[in-house]
Amino acid sequence: MTSPHPQDSSAFPLPHPMAPQPAYPHPTAPPAGSFGPPLPGAVPLSPTLVAPPLTCRLCGALPAAFATFRAHQGVLMWMRFSRVDGPFCRTCGLAIYREVTSSTMWQGWWSPLSLVLFTPGTLIINRFTLAHINKLPAPIPGQPGRQLLPGAPVLRRVSSLAAVLPLLWAIWVASHILSDLTS
Repeated sequence: MTSPHPQDSSAFPLPHPMAPQPAYPHPTAPPAGSFGPPLPGAVPLSPTLVAPPLTCRLCGALPAAFATFRAHQGVLMWMRFSRVDGPFCRTCGLAIYREVTSSTMWQGWWSPLSLVLFTPGTLIINRFTLAHINKLPAPIPGQPGRQLLPGAPVLRRVSSLAAVLPLLWAIWVASHILSDLTS
């Protein structure tokens, strides 16, 4: 008997290297188009494809939700609107809410339309957005960045005392209107 020659195809049962191969020859390999088990907070796009979960834009923590916190500044006839967008984890979202809302509390009341319409609307919208963020579980430990410190609650900050001035002014106006109506 002769030994098989290396170029003899009967001696080597493997297919040619350029021949088409099955996508996953191993029986336990995931199906084509799958990226493995979904991570917490991942959104399924199809039965086999999963989108990566949202991470906090400030610290990179999981889970996160998209939210927009708004700020308003009113000075006589001039007004300025700003916002902070992004997916936030619960801790960073609370910190952004407190910072933006406290700045609105002391800067937002100083124009007529701001007093009546824009500042109360901004505060209400921010509160609903915070409720959305508060539904998130605590961030998973080991995030890549540092989380923001939430700081003191909004009503315990010195800047929130400025909201008392428009309230006192509104009481003063209402009392003068009532006194004019009764006399």
